[in-house]
Amino acid sequence: MADRRSRILFFVGMAAFAEMWIEILMEPFELAWCEIEYQRALRFLEKIDNKADDVGSQTGEFTHSDPPCGRPVGQTAL
Repeated sequence: MADRRSRILFFVGMAAFAEMWIEILMEPFELAWCEIEYQRALRFLEKIDNKADDVGSQTGEFTHSDPPCGRPVGQTAL
């Protein structure tokens, strides 16, 4: 019985050890994947931002080049 228990504990310990090394070895790949996804999200948001600027310039609505109040510089509110 003790021999069986020690074998079970040995295999459980080896599984935990293997899992730890898998986590350690996979971490750089996970970080690289996160960086790729981050860059992809930034490009997507930049495309949306550019489209919004294009639509805003066509319709005369607020664009990022306008001041925050949406009025040309020098014009005062009535």
